[in-house]
Amino acid sequence: MNTTRQRRTLTLMLAAAMTIMVVATTSAWAKDYYVTPAGVGDKTGADWDNAMDRHAMVILLGESIQPGDRMLLGSGEYGLIGHRATKTISIPRGGTPELPITLEGVDTGEGLPHIFGKYSVNNVKYHAHSYSGISLGEGVSHVRIAHLRLSQYMSGITNGGKNAHIEIEDVHIEQVREGVVLEGLSESSFRHCTIKSYAKRGMGFEAGCDNLQIIDVEADCTAGVGGWKTEAFPFGFCIESESSNHHIRFERCVARNNLWQGPDNKYWNGDGFTAESKAHHISYYDCAAYNNTDGGWDNKSLASVMERCVSVGNKRNIRIWNSHGGADQPTRLTDCLSVNPVKRGGNSNSLALWVTGTVEVEMSTFVGGESTAIQVDDHAPGGNLTLRNCIVTSQHESPVLVNHGAKYDPVDVATDAPQFEAPSPDWLGEPAGAYNSKRYGKAKGYHAE
Repeated sequence: MNTTRQRRTLTLMLAAAMTIMVVATTSAWAKDYYVTPAGVGDKTGADWDNAMDRHAMVILLGESIQPGDRMLLGSGEYGLIGHRATKTISIPRGGTPELPITLEGVDTGEGLPHIFGKYSVNNVKYHAHSYSGISLGEGVSHVRIAHLRLSQYMSGITNGGKNAHIEIEDVHIEQVREGVVLEGLSESSFRHCTIKSYAKRGMGFEAGCDNLQIIDVEADCTAGVGGWKTEAFPFGFCIESESSNHHIRFERCVARNNLWQGPDNKYWNGDGFTAESKAHHISYYDCAAYNNTDGGWDNKSLASVMERCVSVGNKRNIRIWNSHGGADQPTRLTDCLSVNPVKRGGNSNSLALWVTGTVEVEMSTFVGGESTAIQVDDHAPGGNLTLRNCIVTSQHESPVLVNHGAKYDPVDVATDAPQFEAPSPDWLGEPAGAYNSKRYGKAKGYHAE
């Protein structure tokens, strides 16, 4: 018996040793490639003194990149517009868990590298547009992309599907139709990114997007630039209606200035965060929506979660449908703040909270609205709103409007003067405690530390 155990132990040790040898050997083959816009020295990419140029980089990534390789881009302007029309940085093969492929910018003295193409916001059907800045091929996994700037593309980043373990960090995208368009992406993350001056969507989740973390990402449609042209219905973060879109977590994300002006007698759209009805297990933590034409949130997904979220200056600051969620699958809001909704035009009224479906809210504050702060509607299957230890205030007689067929259950809800610390119609997040209640402290409503 001892001999058998010894043989098994030896077999396991040999297998482990072989694995280590394979990884070590593969690591030895992995290379760092150095890139500058025009290249320098012998242009082999062996070091900064012999950096390859941007066109050689595109070819190498597309044809011969290997697991563990790192493509390091120095500061400068990487215009990828050539005689073969517009170019995309295509990554057709991936790495491994131990040896990811890396595309990374390095500030060599003049800031993060800037990769740009050709795009006109005034002619979205123009045939010579650059399609995407960076494109991941189908099935590509274990790739890290970091410390880059992208601009003037139809889409900043796209993927081919069946992708996993993709890490995007500190990437800044602007002047595009859409910042990021995803389909078939799992177990991946976006961190510390900005998407500004887009015409349609900051981030679009088409189908098959699951187990994603979107952390510290800002989507700013107009970037405060007057006259920036948007298409109808611009969105900051848009999850489409597919059951394969699930377990997507947003933390400390901001959506702002998704603005669109329609005919006076029509509904003007433009939302910060949207999630359509078949999506599920969507969560938002410490997120904020500012100054969007319609919803700060327009959330139709099943049984989502919002905690410590803030919505200000949108027509309907928070709009929750949850049409498929029954009593056992409510959408839950905890410690959220919705104040100063603003109607910019079109039909329909401004609200701090609009609800249909089953929604449960705790320790949250709702302020303002054209005719009421909260509206509970009777859209199928009918609104069912429960508020616990919340603050609801409005300049109108009734702060909550419950339409026929809907239900409203207030539990310890305060509707009288809460004595906020520093309320203002111009408040956009600072000071953080402006809407803390001096009267109720931490016992009721939203409270910022």
